[in-house]
Amino acid sequence: MSSISEVQLQYAQLLIRTALNLQSGQRLYIWAAPVEASEFMRILVDEAYRTGARDVDIFWEDDRLRFLRMEHQDDEIGRPSADWAAAHLAEEAAKGEAFLVFDCTCAGLFDSLRLERIVRSLIAENQRFDPVWEHLARNTTNWSIAAVPTENWARKLYPELPVSKGIRRIWEDIATYCRLGEKETAIGWTTHIAHLQARSEWLNGRDFRGLCFRGPGTDLYVGLPRGHVWRGPGFISERGVRFIPNLPMEEVFTLPHLGSAEGKVRGTLPLVVNGGIVEGFSLIFQQGRAVSASAKRGEVLLKEVLETDEGSCRLGEVALVPQSSPLAREGRLFYNTLFDENASCHLALGRAYRFSLRNGGRLSVYDFAAAGGNQSHIHVDFMIGSNRLDIDGLTSGNGEEAIMKSGEWVAPEATPDHEPFKSGS
Repeated sequence: MSSISEVQLQYAQLLIRTALNLQSGQRLYIWAAPVEASEFMRILVDEAYRTGARDVDIFWEDDRLRFLRMEHQDDEIGRPSADWAAAHLAEEAAKGEAFLVFDCTCAGLFDSLRLERIVRSLIAENQRFDPVWEHLARNTTNWSIAAVPTENWARKLYPELPVSKGIRRIWEDIATYCRLGEKETAIGWTTHIAHLQARSEWLNGRDFRGLCFRGPGTDLYVGLPRGHVWRGPGFISERGVRFIPNLPMEEVFTLPHLGSAEGKVRGTLPLVVNGGIVEGFSLIFQQGRAVSASAKRGEVLLKEVLETDEGSCRLGEVALVPQSSPLAREGRLFYNTLFDENASCHLALGRAYRFSLRNGGRLSVYDFAAAGGNQSHIHVDFMIGSNRLDIDGLTSGNGEEAIMKSGEWVAPEATPDHEPFKSGS
């Protein structure tokens, strides 16, 4: 096992050079960087400048200050308002500057707060930064989402260890699941990305009308709109820069039709919402809307999320991850959506990504919705995968073709028929 300093350097290089694929002369915005990870952020910034960044700006986040803000702000202050940071970041995204976003919120972080404060904060934050996410959802520029260890995450994931040792263990987890420590990490990622891309291209070639999910507590149909596109990790921005949207990355995903979901689905892992947690939950969909929700824990929070806005009770993403993925094989909960979603097939409530529809980035909001793309202030992933989940694709002739059986791909191993993803382009 490499030393933690070596892991941090390799991780910084992977984020900057491969995931983000930072271009010489680009400005880099690091968004929601945890203040307690300042040492790693210095390594990251140094790597960005060595790669050719014109400048690097960091927007910090602190869990304790965030808790105090949510605890003490009154309703009026908590409502969305003009925000110079959001406006500035949206302008910079439109110019094509690079964005690296950190998602380090772990489950249970705000358990002692009233649910309405958690939900109100989620809504206000998402509404303020909607203009930024709109550019990222269009792939206006190259961007990526990642995580780093925090004290709260270490306490949650490794409660039996002192915090310092828990943080070290999470760095070791990052090294494992982000495929670090190899002699040629970039080459390993090139191969991994190529296989995921080939898998998504196979699905695109099938052009399924919809998907049928069947498993314990799950019997769900999700329609796919005309022109939907299955995406692997090899994204290309409007300016032609290849990038990976998040690390870890084990999924292929696409756009569900906002009015199509029918049936019942059971969550197989807890749902993390802005630090709150929902466990043992099920949803019933009719004509695309979640009309019923139940949970063993956090049911009120789940229902509040579903009532966030008109689109929050509809689906915005469907993603496939085999149970043989490294994270799934681990067989444990990471209490962080970024990691847990890459261990399980999942769906998302809320905002759909425009890049999952052919020419979606060029459509108006109205035309995107008319094509089947959901609009919402939120995007909340929830996990439904297990070794007992079967997924079939509905063909144009209303037949069914097996895609996954018992959580594993049925389709033959796809072989890349194009040049593998390479950074620096």
